[in-house]
This record gives sequence, structure tokens and C-alpha cells, in this order.
Amino acid sequence: MRRLLTLALLAAHLSAATLWIGPYLQDVRTDRATVMWAALEPAAGQVAIAGAAANSQVTELTPARTGLDFPIYLHSAQLRNLTPDTDYPYSIRLNGEPVAIEPRPSFRTPGATAQTLLLIGDSGDGGEPQLTLAALLNQQPASALLHVGDIAYFEGTFRQFHDQFFEAYKPLLARAALFTTPGNHDYFEDAFPYRTLFSPPTDNVPAAGERRYYSFDWSNLHITVVDTNTPFEQAIEDRGPLLNWLDRDLRTTTQPLRIVLLHHSPFTTSGQKVDDPVSAMVRQYLTPIFERHAVHLVIGGHEHVYQRTFPRANAEFSASINGTIYVTSGAAGSQLYEPGAAPFQAKALGASHALRLLSSPQQLRVEAFSPDSTLLDLFTIPVSPQLTSVVNSASHQPDIAPGALITIYGWNLAPAESAPAFPLPTESRGTRATLGGLPLPIVYAGRTQINALVPFNAPLPDTPQILTLTTPFGTTRTTVRLSSAAPAIFTVPTTTNGPVAAAVHLNGDLVTDAAPAVPGEWLAVFGTGLGPVNGTLADGQPAPLSPLLTARNIVSASIAARIAEVSVACLAPGYSGLYQVNLRVPEGLPPGRQPLVWTTAGASSAPAALPIR
Repeated sequence: MRRLLTLALLAAHLSAATLWIGPYLQDVRTDRATVMWAALEPAAGQVAIAGAAANSQVTELTPARTGLDFPIYLHSAQLRNLTPDTDYPYSIRLNGEPVAIEPRPSFRTPGATAQTLLLIGDSGDGGEPQLTLAALLNQQPASALLHVGDIAYFEGTFRQFHDQFFEAYKPLLARAALFTTPGNHDYFEDAFPYRTLFSPPTDNVPAAGERRYYSFDWSNLHITVVDTNTPFEQAIEDRGPLLNWLDRDLRTTTQPLRIVLLHHSPFTTSGQKVDDPVSAMVRQYLTPIFERHAVHLVIGGHEHVYQRTFPRANAEFSASINGTIYVTSGAAGSQLYEPGAAPFQAKALGASHALRLLSSPQQLRVEAFSPDSTLLDLFTIPVSPQLTSVVNSASHQPDIAPGALITIYGWNLAPAESAPAFPLPTESRGTRATLGGLPLPIVYAGRTQINALVPFNAPLPDTPQILTLTTPFGTTRTTVRLSSAAPAIFTVPTTTNGPVAAAVHLNGDLVTDAAPAVPGEWLAVFGTGLGPVNGTLADGQPAPLSPLLTARNIVSASIAARIAEVSVACLAPGYSGLYQVNLRVPEGLPPGRQPLVWTTAGASSAPAALPIR
């Protein structure tokens, strides 16, 4: 009898410590985690883990601040010095007494091993479709849960977050790291409940953006969360730092796979959202940043559908290119839309679903699945580098010669941008290229483009050679063919009428439509691919001013089919792979843009427009 009484008293004591919200996991990394919960009574809180304990910080939230009928006490316990790829069972104590949580919760820190993440969007209406899908998610193995916004309909109040999010996904939230994106329905009182209940990473985030946007690494993923509500509106009005932060964040990460989460999907088709003004602004202002930095995957919500686009690069969609894939995953709730038809769609469904992201060292596998576990869509994104083309840097054609500058285009070519100084290195952040076994000096390395210099002692012309690109993400190869000369003139963009030849007057000013060349004057024109030179120059070193390294082959030039006198053709002093031709503009040329052509060793450049007065 005494034992039964003791058990009954213990059970009563444990039930009295039942939490109102949580526990749930925030800011989980390889070496840290934050455990949060909300209690209904004031108490000292503690998280016990692996023989150690961390005290919680407690914030009292009064009814005047929350709109509830009672105060709540929000706890946040920070765990430090954790180990990657490790399971951590934990328990919670209030005033030294354990809180009953069954089963005992446990989380796993990210690391180098394969990871499974779940993702949902627009879930928080509390209807039967949401709860049916939530029941499945609560049983799914996953190390993290991602949410792309509209977590708590319709205003994002404390009560709605409790009822329509924390209660619905309670078992999952106790074991999976939670990373959220604020939606427009989560912006009650400038998102005060959202910013209070969630504590995402703050590393390198400006003070104005804390608890609104952030980024973090998970295994080999870099995940950037963008708030497309107030911070985005302020940024496009030049009143906030979001755009600058986003550009810097994506430019500097070295992770092989890059994902962006936001609420307002840029490519919408349903009748409810096709003309959404915020989605249009996201398309205008954010997609160029995503694609400039080779983001692999952008996932949004807002539109209650599942949609996957074809890859997009240079503002064009195509199934045959390497580019950014845009997914809309806003159908984890009850109000579904019917997607409209669009040429950019690879898949579109008006179906309740969640996403499963499986990250491995080789690829990211993305699955869309229904509440009954039916697979609705599947696609993969490789980690390895993908080569698209190797071209002459000036002509953008496959004409390549020893001593010339070339551009290698592709995807995942380098872990981050770099522009090395002289002498040019043959390796940049773990990325290197060889041609016929010869290392190529690197002028610039980025995720989608590498500019390099072909050595003068490159293999014999007209012989197919293997270009090998080795990166931290893998190795890839392609075949290129060299010519003895591949003359090409660089061009510079103008605001009107297209580019003009890269030429300067004797005073160093650029030749432009506003400052055209004058018949009879001498100009310096810049290009590449004029072949061997008289003298020697170590690979990657800048050409000297004295003596000039002149082109071994005779170089001629014409403007509007009239021969232009050439005084010298040489490597441009202070540069590698850049050639300079000093020429005199023929007398009697008609005004306007006229075609300028270089010729050497039987090969001619494509015409470049030269403005003439």
C-alpha cells in the first residue's frame, strides 16, 4: 500500500509540472543546441544531458503581452561543447523535479553523415488535413524540421502558435531541430509572438534582422532563411540591410549545396496568388541574387500547392541546364489551391504534402509525399561539379589558343568566389584545372565560372586535349581543342546599343559612343588569343613593360573592312593572357559604330563595334 501511495504521489507531482509548450529545439549545430519550453508556473529550469546540466533563462510573459488569460514562463537552456553526429537524450527539471515527457526526448547534432530533414509550409490552420499530415510527420525519422511560413493562422498569436503548431507537432519538435521562416500570417504585432517563441541562429545577422532572417550549415548544406515581409520591404526601399546581408551570406559560404527558404514563392500560378505583389518583388529583387550565387534550391510557400520549376539560370528556365530549382511547398494545411499551367513547371499538384530532404556526400534527394506516404515527386541535385562549356574569354566561342584567357562555365566549380593576385595560383580554395596535364593559372574562381590562363607550352594545336577540373566537391572532365591562334577582341557593355570594343584613347579614356574614336588617332585595343610571343614569361606572371613581349605571328587589323596601321601587338603590360594591339584609325571612315577585326595566323576575330566620330 505504501508503494502504491508513493507512486500515486509521484505521478501527481509529475503531472503538475506539465509544460504548456515544448520542449522544442532551436539553433542546433554541430557543437550546440538550445532547448526551449513554456511552463505555466514560475520555476527554475534545467536541462540534463549526458551527465551534465544547463540552467535555463526564464522570461515571464504576462497576459498583457500575450493576449492569454494567464501568464506563461518561457525557458531557454543553451547546451554547449557538443559533438557532431551524436545522439543526445535529455530531460527537463523544474525546481529540481523531473518533468514527465514520454518517450524521453533525444536529438542528434549534424555532422558529415547523411541527414534527413522534413519541410512543411502554410500548415497552421488546425484543420483535419493538417492534423492528418502532422500525425505522419510525428512518426518520421528526421534530424530537423524546416517551415517556410504561415505557421499559425490567421494572425500568428501566442494562442494560435500553441494550438496550431506546438500541439500538432509536439512529438517531432521534441527531437528534431526546428528552423522556421516567418510568413505573412505570422506577423501579428510586427511578429512579436513569432520573435518571442523562436530563437534561430544570429551569427553574422545585423541587429535589425535578428529572429527574422538567418543562415546555418547542416551537414553539407548551407541553408539561408529570408524574411520576405517587413525586412524585405524595407530593403527594397533602401531602409534595411537584408539584401546586402543575403548577397554576402551566399557569396561567402563554402558549403557544396545551397538552399534558400522564404515564404513568398517567386513563381506562382494559382488564381489566388498569380498576381501577388510580394511574389513579384521577390522575383525581381531576390532571384538575381540566388542565381548569381548558384543557389541550388529555393523553397517557398504562400501558394497552397506543390510546384517544382525547371532549373533557371540567366533568367531562363530549361530542363537541360544547371540552374536554380524553385519549389513551392505551401500545402501542409487545409486550404488547397489548384495550380495553373505554366511553361516553367516541371511538376505541379494541388495536394496536401510535406517534403523530405535527404542529404548525402554525393547528392541532395528531395521527395514530396502525401499524408498516406504516397510519393508525389522526386528529384536529385548532385554535389559534384558540372561542366557546361569551355570558351575563349573574349569571344565566348570554343576557339582556344596557347597563352589565351579561357572561361570555364558550369555548376559547383569552386566553393566560393576568389580573385587571386599575381603570381596567379594554380589552385584556389581547393579548385584546380589542368589541360593536357598542365596546370592552368587561375584568374578568377566562382561557383559557375572560372577564368584561367592557357600556358604557352600547352599541347600541340588541333589535338583534342582533356581539361580536368578538380574541386572539393569532386572531379569532372571535358575535351577541348586548341588552335595555334584564336584572336578575339574584348568588349565592354554600354547602357544603349550593346557592347563596344575594349579600346582606349592615348589619354587612357575608354572609347565609347560619347567619346568615339577620331579618324587618324592611335588607339590601344585589348583582346586575347594572338598566340606565342617573342620572349619568355613564367605561367601566371604579369607581362613586363620592358621589353614588350610582342606577338610572334604578324597581326593585322581592319575597321569597316579598311586596313588599320598596327604599330605593335603584344601582351598588355601588367596582365596575363591579355593582348594589346596599338592601331591607327583609318582616315575617311563614316561616323557611327564600325566593325573592328583582328587577324593572325590565318584566323580572324569576330567583329567588335568601334564608335567612330
